Amino acid sequence: MEKITQLIDRISYIFGMVAGCTMLLGVGLIVAEILVRNLLNGTLYITGEYTGYLMVSITFLGLAYTMKEKEHIRITVIHKFIKSCKKRLFIDIYANIVGLAMFLVVIIATTNLFWNSLVTESQSGQVSATYLAIPQFALPLGAVLITLQFVSEIIKLILKLRRSEFSTDVIDTD
Repeated sequence: MEKITQLIDRISYIFGMVAGCTMLLGVGLIVAEILVRNLLNGTLYITGEYTGYLMVSITFLGLAYTMKEKEHIRITVIHKFIKSCKKRLFIDIYANIVGLAMFLVVIIATTNLFWNSLVTESQSGQVSATYLAIPQFALPLGAVLITLQFVSEIIKLILKLRRSEFSTDVIDTD
């Protein structure tokens, strides 16, 4: 089980780095547009469109990495009322299962969107006439990645629960 979580965490890390590189690519595109406008009095025509595609890629490809690093916004109000670590673990397992179920639906929806664009050979209405399936591929890929990360987090919590890896059964939240 631990090898599975390590593999999923590694995949999340790799795609987190891909998301970071994608961000740098977007910044480079914007800087290039600024330079072309100011120095050559022209435009690249694709900057707005492609930075939009890149932003979606950054978001979806970075979701799993963000979860792995525990950087998503978490609402821990319930944790303040529950002193037992074991009960907290059960709540966290439940929350991760709900997230997993939600992203299974997201996988289906984004895969349908991608597949429809692929089959119909849909193109953007912009100058580039980009085949929309290309940038849309990041949607189901990112959804699969975060779904795998949910599985990894659930496994980690179950292993922690089995090992009873908590210092005391009651925690002071003051």
